[in-house]
Amino acid sequence: MEKWHWSRGAWSKMNNPKHSFICWLAMRRKLLTKDRTLTMGITQDNDYMLCVGQTESIDHLFFECTFSKMCLEKVLKWLGMNIEVNSIWRRITRIAKGKVGRSFTEAVVAAIIYHIWRARNKAVWLQKVPRPQTILKQIQYTYQHRCLEVIQKKKRQKEKS
Repeated sequence: MEKWHWSRGAWSKMNNPKHSFICWLAMRRKLLTKDRTLTMGITQDNDYMLCVGQTESIDHLFFECTFSKMCLEKVLKWLGMNIEVNSIWRRITRIAKGKVGRSFTEAVVAAIIYHIWRARNKAVWLQKVPRPQTILKQIQYTYQHRCLEVIQKKKRQKEKS
């Protein structure tokens, strides 16, 4: 996993708190993926439910998995970013213009990480895998409303001044 300072992006004001927390755990490599639970003696297998025949690890889950790549491609298309999916995580925030654009993009990256983790959990516990289009719609809904909240909050602050 690429190493770079994530505290700014993971804990941005624009982020949904649950997205921030899962993003923070992922960047610290503390999510309980099957490779970790196998090492701890909690589980007996390390099969990955989203990619049959693969070992579940943080690297595979966020960088190598075809499901994750499809989700990321949908989100990049929505953001209007024409970037290759490989080695994307750092470049995606560099392309965003301005402080608000970068903050929004970092929040969307945290949301992608959260929703991929959530899809993994649904696959493990409910034997259901959401479509990448569904994940995109959830991210769009969350951040359309989040942007409106931030804008309204700034307007109220200006009115008080």
